[in-house]
Amino acid sequence: MPHTLSKQSVQLFCGEKLLSVNMSKTQVFFNDFRHSHSDYFLYGGQALRIVDQYTYLGIVLHKSGCFKAGIEKLAAAGKRALVAMQYRCSELGLDDTHLCCSLFSTLVQPVLSNGCEVWCLERPSLFSQTNTVHNHFMKRTLHVRKSVPDGIVLCKLGRVPLQLHWQKTVLKYVSRLSKLRSDRLVKKAFTHASSVNTLWWQKLSLWLSQHGFEGVLAEGTFSLANAEQHSGTNVTTAFANLQLQRSVFSWTTCFLTPMSWPLSFVT
Repeated sequence: MPHTLSKQSVQLFCGEKLLSVNMSKTQVFFNDFRHSHSDYFLYGGQALRIVDQYTYLGIVLHKSGCFKAGIEKLAAAGKRALVAMQYRCSELGLDDTHLCCSLFSTLVQPVLSNGCEVWCLERPSLFSQTNTVHNHFMKRTLHVRKSVPDGIVLCKLGRVPLQLHWQKTVLKYVSRLSKLRSDRLVKKAFTHASSVNTLWWQKLSLWLSQHGFEGVLAEGTFSLANAEQHSGTNVTTAFANLQLQRSVFSWTTCFLTPMSWPLSFVT
């Protein structure tokens, strides 16, 4: 059965704003793997193509809800950015370790972290390729073998796993959304996500609960400050220590305690 968009608000909106629609580039995407391709959409009497995945603002969305393809694409883009950065550093004779780390954080890490507020709550196994880019950079910077445990090079350079940066970004993102005025469209979408308990909201709630911050979302206005007050601990420090306690890095030769982990990123 066709779904006629001409009877809906999309075409009316485009008409009121005098916007033209390029039918050759317009596609229909359902964020639901149960949807059948037997249905079709009409816009202005023309059928629109239904696709399984769609790239929006650099993030690949798949109808299954899995971000594997999107994260792989970001990893490939991050690898290209890293190669370009290392090539330029080689041309200029830049080999200072701290400078290289600063350049990575400025030029490559944002590429690997694009849209992490949406996908960083996925299972950690999906981040293997992005972590490989980070680990390759650190080991090449230190001129060590690939077999050196990742935890050792992280501690040597005073860096933390990318996932911790993503987690902190999510906290800031939720904090900004919760402080928006209620008439803002983004705030309405955020409120709707909590009211209907979307999959992203479920993952966020579960994730905060696992880290000891139960109930902070129910307080109405979420922020790092009220989360810390609620739990009596520093959010990012708790995450870092928990990562260590769960033995994220499988090394046996580096005898480190949670207190010796670099926490310069807390401030």
